[in-house]
Amino acid sequence: MPELRLLRDKKGVSPMIAEIILIAIVFLIASAVIVVLGRTEVSGKSINVTLGVDGFVHGSNRLTITSLGKDVIPDAFLVGEESFEWKNLIVKKTGREVEPLDAHFNGRPVAALSHLIYEDMESPPQGTLKGNAVYDSSNKWVRLTEAQNDLNGELEYVLSPPPASFVAEFQFWSGGGTGADAVWFYAYCTSTPTTEEVAAGGYHFVFDEYNEDNEIQLWYNGISIENASQSNLDDSNWHDAKVVFDGYAIEIYFDNELKLRYMDFDAPSRKNGTLFGWGARTGGLNNEHRIRSLKVRSIPFQPVGVDFSPGDILEFEFKDPLVVGDAITIHYVPEEKLLYMNDIS
Repeated sequence: MPELRLLRDKKGVSPMIAEIILIAIVFLIASAVIVVLGRTEVSGKSINVTLGVDGFVHGSNRLTITSLGKDVIPDAFLVGEESFEWKNLIVKKTGREVEPLDAHFNGRPVAALSHLIYEDMESPPQGTLKGNAVYDSSNKWVRLTEAQNDLNGELEYVLSPPPASFVAEFQFWSGGGTGADAVWFYAYCTSTPTTEEVAAGGYHFVFDEYNEDNEIQLWYNGISIENASQSNLDDSNWHDAKVVFDGYAIEIYFDNELKLRYMDFDAPSRKNGTLFGWGARTGGLNNEHRIRSLKVRSIPFQPVGVDFSPGDILEFEFKDPLVVGDAITIHYVPEEKLLYMNDIS
C-alpha cells in the first residue's frame, strides 16, 4: 500500500500547501496596505454630497449652490484677506474654472470668514450694541451717539482667545453738534469703556474732537500714553482710520496717513482682555458719531480653508452670462468626482 503524503514529502511542504500559504501572505500584505492607505482616506468611503444649484438659466451670471447631502466637503474653498478661491470644490464653465465674484457664504461676504470682525452694515452687526448706539438700516451705519449732551454708545465684540496682534480698519463720522467729545476703537479690555479715558483694562485708540484741541490719542487702562495733533476730526465727513498693533509696535492712521507710532514693551502682559469694539461719547458739548466698514483681522494673516457642510449656501457671480452651448460642472477634486453637470442647449 503506497504511503500517503498529504502534508509533507521528502522534499518539504507540498505544492498545494505552499500555494495556500503564499496566497495568505499576499492577502495579509494587501490588507496592511489598505489599512495604511485608509488613514489618508485614499481607500475610505466615497464622499456623499448632493448639490442644489439655482440660477442655471440662459443669460444668468449668478449661481447659488446649496449643500444638500449628508457629508461635509473639507476645505472646499480658500478665503484670503479679500479673496475667494476654489480648493477641493471646483466650479467650471464650459471646461474653464470660474472666477467667483462677489461671493457670499451663508448670506455674508466671504471676506468675513477670514476676519475676526467684519461688518459691511448690509445687515445688523453681529456685535452687541450698548448705551445709545443704534443700527441705521437705511444708511448702513451704526450711530454711536446723537448730537445731544451726556450720551455714550458702544458696539462690542468678544474675541476669545484674543489675537496676539491685529489690524483694525474702519470709517467714522463726527459732527453736527457743538464740538465734543470723541470716538474710539478699543482692544483687550476687561470691561466696556464708556469714555475714552476710563480704566477698562485695555487699550483705547482715540479720535478726540473736544473744542478746537483735536487729537489722536493712545490710552492704556486709564493712562494717557501718547498723542498727536490732528485737525478736522469732526468736520461732518467720513474718514478712514486704521490701527496696527504688531507685537510691541502700535500705529494709528488717519485718512491713510500714519499719525502716531508708539513702542509698548509691556504689550505682551497687557493683551489679556477679550473685549474689542468701538465707542463714542458726548459731554457738556456734543457731536453725532457714526461708524461703518468695520474690519479686524489677525497678524500675520493666513488664508482660511472653509468646509462646505450640509445646509451651507454659496452665492457668487461670474464674468460672462450663460449662453447656448455653455455647461456648468462641479467637481470634488480629491476623488475626481463629478457632483453636478448641466448645459444649455
